[in-house]
Parts: sequence; structure tokens; C-alpha cells
Amino acid sequence: MLFSELQKAFDRDWAEERISYDGWQKNASNNGVMAYKLLAQTGEKETINRSIVCFEKLIVLKCRIVKYR
Repeated sequence: MLFSELQKAFDRDWAEERISYDGWQKNASNNGVMAYKLLAQTGEKETINRSIVCFEKLIVLKCRIVKYR
């Protein structure tokens, strides 16, 4: 799975209100949910920040996953 595909699925689910700051609905795509979980990561153990999910983007630079604002 490419991260660009995850990002597109997230963006689509967000636009169709299947994903929000509070989480996701049952009809959200698996890829959208996976992207949500990756975007909410803060880098600290067991800490997520739901308020940043729509401001972050998943990109890959030189084989590294990067969240871009």
C-alpha cells in the first residue's frame, strides 16, 4: 500500500464525513482509518493527537515516512 493511496482514502473519507476529529464511522474505508491512525501519531509512546489529523499529510521521502504540515 502506497502512502499516497492512504492519504487519498483519508481525504475522501474526511470529505464525506466518514472520518472526523472524533474518529471514524463504520462506513469509513480501511485505508482511511489506517491513515487516520498514522496521522494522529505524535511520536511519543501511546500518545495520539486527534486535533492534527486534517492538517497533516502522509508523504514518503527517501524511503522514510514523513508527516507534512
